Amino acid sequence: MRAKILVIDSNIDLHQAILLISRNEHAITHSYSLEEARAKLLDDDYDMVILETALPDGDGLEFCKDIKHLSSRRL
Repeated sequence: MRAKILVIDSNIDLHQAILLISRNEHAITHSYSLEEARAKLLDDDYDMVILETALPDGDGLEFCKDIKHLSSRRL
């Protein structure tokens, strides 16, 4: 079963590297900001979130607290 992974990071190169490493074994979704990530978490469920701690629009560690309220699944 393919895991659904949300990668929240402002570094485009990291996103490309994760896609190469996953080799289509997982469904990877990218967000480049916390605002974009909020919308995706409200719209869909993910098995895992990979999160940068220092994003241009906020603190990733603080956003961790929000994730449990935004996602219907326990991450």
